[in-house]
This record gives sequence, C-alpha cells and structure tokens, in this order.
Amino acid sequence: MTDVEPIRAARGYTWEPFVENNDAALVHGAWSRRRTAPIEAAALDHLAAAAPWTASDAFAGARASWAHAEAQAELLRADLDKHGMFDDEGEERAAVRSLDRVEGRLAKLREALGLTPRALGQLLATAASVATATGDAASLEALKAEGRKVLAARLDTTNDHDEDEDETC
Repeated sequence: MTDVEPIRAARGYTWEPFVENNDAALVHGAWSRRRTAPIEAAALDHLAAAAPWTASDAFAGARASWAHAEAQAELLRADLDKHGMFDDEGEERAAVRSLDRVEGRLAKLREALGLTPRALGQLLATAASVATATGDAASLEALKAEGRKVLAARLDTTNDHDEDEDETC
C-alpha cells in the first residue's frame, strides 16, 4: 500500500496515485524518450565504429535524427513482431503506418550520412571537392584514407571472387 490515499472520483471509482516510470499506457514505446534513449546511444556507438566520417560536426543533426529514427523503427518492429500487422478486426495497426513513415525518414538519413554504397561514393566526391577548394588538408586526408579502405575492400571482394572462379574451372 502506498503512503498516499487513492483518489476517489464522484462515482466511487478509485485510481492509484501516479507512480514514476508508469508505462501502463505505453503501446510500443517508439514515442517514449525513456524507451528510445538507450537504443539511440547504442546506435550512435555502432555508427561511430562503422562510419567514422559521420563524427564530423557537420553530421551532428543527421546523426541524432538517424539514431532516434533507428530506435523508433526497432521498437515498432518489435511491436509488430509481437502483435502482428492487423488488429482483432482485421484492420492495419497504426504501428504499420508509423513504421512506414519512420523507414522513409531513415532512408533519407542513411543517404545524408553516406550509409549506402552509392551515398558514400557521392559523399566522398562532394567532400573531396569541398576539402580541396577550402584547403582543408585534414579532412582531405581522412577522405583519402576512407577511399583507400573502400578500394581495399573492393579488391578483396574481387580477389575472393577470382579465386572462386579458379577453383571451379
């Protein structure tokens, strides 16, 4: 029993007083900062390791928006996995439409951050042009290093493919 007496309404209903961290009304948590914040932090840690070029201050807004959208998408997917796409009346659940909107936002943010092969190529070309024009030697060197990694990975993939062909001939 709590130290505070329950509230009595005019019709005799009673409700327990508000309890901190109450999530009784929470459906999937995609709009809850308490639920998204830890997922966002993990996503940002992963992004820093997987896409170090996004650490630049120029990407700060896109990074934060991307991490938030990734957290929302994860929570919405989990809810749909648990409850399905349709409610008891056979109607599409609101989480389906919400996930669709979040996924659309994520696609744009992935492009902005260079998280797809095509977007990374465009980003590297644009950033190299800007770094060259402004004389930003540190950024240009970082871009060259990233380009070398991409080329090395491509060569490794090509060499693996060539070796597979040699074995089958």
